[in-house]
Amino acid sequence: MIKNMNNYNQSLILTSEQMRNADLNAITALGIKSTELMKSAAFALYDTCIEMYEQEKYGDEIIIICGKGNNAGDGFALCEILSQRGYRVHAIAVFGVSDLSADANEMFKKNNKTLIINYTDSELKILALNKIAHSRLVVDCLFGTGFSGIIDSECQKIIQAANKKTVLSCDLPSGVECETGKVSNACIKAKKTVTFAAYKPCHFLFPAKNYCGQIILADIGITNKILIEQNPYIELINEETVQSILKIRSQNSHKGTFGTLQICAGSPNMTGAAALAAKSALRSGVGLVKIALDSKTKPILQQKIDEAVFLDINEISQANAYLCGCGLGENAQITEKYLRLNYPCVFDADSLSYIAKNPNVLELCSTRSFIFTPHPLEMSRLCGQTIEQIESDRIGTARNFALKYNVTLVLKGHHTLVATPDGYVFINTTGNSGLAKGGSGDVLAGLIAGLLAQGYSTVESALIGVYFHGKAAEKLSEQYSESGILPSDLPLEIAKYLP
Repeated sequence: MIKNMNNYNQSLILTSEQMRNADLNAITALGIKSTELMKSAAFALYDTCIEMYEQEKYGDEIIIICGKGNNAGDGFALCEILSQRGYRVHAIAVFGVSDLSADANEMFKKNNKTLIINYTDSELKILALNKIAHSRLVVDCLFGTGFSGIIDSECQKIIQAANKKTVLSCDLPSGVECETGKVSNACIKAKKTVTFAAYKPCHFLFPAKNYCGQIILADIGITNKILIEQNPYIELINEETVQSILKIRSQNSHKGTFGTLQICAGSPNMTGAAALAAKSALRSGVGLVKIALDSKTKPILQQKIDEAVFLDINEISQANAYLCGCGLGENAQITEKYLRLNYPCVFDADSLSYIAKNPNVLELCSTRSFIFTPHPLEMSRLCGQTIEQIESDRIGTARNFALKYNVTLVLKGHHTLVATPDGYVFINTTGNSGLAKGGSGDVLAGLIAGLLAQGYSTVESALIGVYFHGKAAEKLSEQYSESGILPSDLPLEIAKYLP
C-alpha cells in the first residue's frame, strides 16, 4: 500500500528509529550535510514561528528552549536565523552547552553568545524563567523523538513556565513518547507542532495528540524514495487512500454482481443492532442482504427492514461474506459456526466476547479471511490486557494481534486503527465525538461486511469502511452537531460517498 503512493509522504508515518535512518540515508545518498538538514528544519520552524509571532499581541521576544540533541541544534539554528533578521531572541540551553551533540554544538557556535542563556548556571536560572514569562512566543526544541522517561524537577520548571505562553514545538512536544503517544510527568502543550519529512505515531495517538496542537508537515529535502526505503509500516487513511481502491460499478449488472451478505445479529433486547448493521450494509451497495435471527427478534426486524431476506438463526445460506455478532446477546454461541466458514467474515460485539471467553477458537483464523472490529474493552478481553495497557500502545497492540492471529483488526476509537495480517497499521483521519453513541459500531460493522461481500479484500473493506464512517459523522455534525448525530443518520450519509 505504501509503495504505491505517488505524492510526497503525505500518508507516511515513521518511527523515531526509521526517521533517524532516513536522515542518515539522506546524508549518504543525497550528499546532504547533517547540518544542512538541521538548517532546513530551522527554516521550516522559522516560517511558522513568524506567523505565530505576528498573531500574538503581548511581548516582543522569542524564546527558544533547547536540550542537547539534534532538536537543540534546530533551535540554535533558528536562533541564528531570527537574530540575523532582526528579531529579539534568546535561546535557553536547558542542560548547558558542554554536552551538546556534534551538530547541535556546531549550530550553537554560530550564535552570538549573548543570545544563549545557560540554565545550568545557577545565577541565570531566574533570568531564563523571567525571559520565558515575558516572551511573546516560546519555541520548544527541548526533547526529540527519542525521548522517554521522567522529566527532572529543573526541566519541569522550564516546561511549566513555557506552558503559560504560546508554544511552537519542533517535531513533537517535549515530554511525549514518539511511538506510543504516552506523556511524561511534565509535557509541553503546543499550539502548533512542525514535524519534518514524515508524520510520527504520537501525532495521532492520545494523550499525545492533546499536546500537539495543529500539526504541520514540512519538507526538508529528504526524498520520498528514501522514506519508503525505511520500510515504514504505519500509514494514514485519507481521501487519496480510499479513492485509489474504490471500484467503479458496472452498469450492466444485477444483484448477483454486487454480492450477497448474510448477517447473524440481534436478540429480543437488541433489535436495533441488527437493523443498523443491515441498513448500513444495504447502503454500502451490496446486492442482497440476508439476516439470520431468532424467532422472537425476526418479526420485529421484518417491520424495520423491507429489503432483506430473513432466515432462521441456525441457517447458514450461500453468501459471499458474513457478519456475526451485532447485538447477538445470549445467541453469541453461534459464533463458532461462522468461525468455521471458509468465507470472508466480520466479527463484532458479542461474537468478540464469545471468542474472548473461548480463545482456542482463534486457531481457526489462521487460514481464513476474518475481520475483528473491537472497541478497547473488547480488545482488552481478546488480548488479556487492561484498557490502560492497550491505550498506552494502540499501534503495537493492534499490530501484534493481527500478526499473531492472521486477522484484519479494526481497533475502534478516535483515529481508529486498521492492522493487517502482514504487519501494516493504518490510522484513520476522519471522525468525531458524534460516533460515541451505542449503535455506531453496528453501522461500521455492516458497512465493512457489505464491502467485503462486494469483493473488496479484508483490508480494503476496513479502510473504506472506517474512513467513510468517520467522514459521515463529520458532515452530519455540520448539519446538526456532534452531540446530535444518531447512528441511524450515518448509513444514508455514507451512501453519498460510495460509487
